[in-house]
Amino acid sequence: MTDETNHQSSSSRVAILKIVFAGVTTICVAIAAAVTAILTDVVSLGITAWVATAIIGTAAMLSSAKNS
Repeated sequence: MTDETNHQSSSSRVAILKIVFAGVTTICVAIAAAVTAILTDVVSLGITAWVATAIIGTAAMLSSAKNS
């Protein structure tokens, strides 16, 4: 393998890792939203947690795709 091939291979690994970590971030925020929605008696707080999950998840995935 040439240096250029090695560089392309490592670049694609980094791009994949960025997307994977963005997905993990989204999953963790979703877990936090689920716990919040289950443990709270205030319906609007649970809804707010899920809306925040959607916003954070979308931003994380768009950012990782743009910077890959």
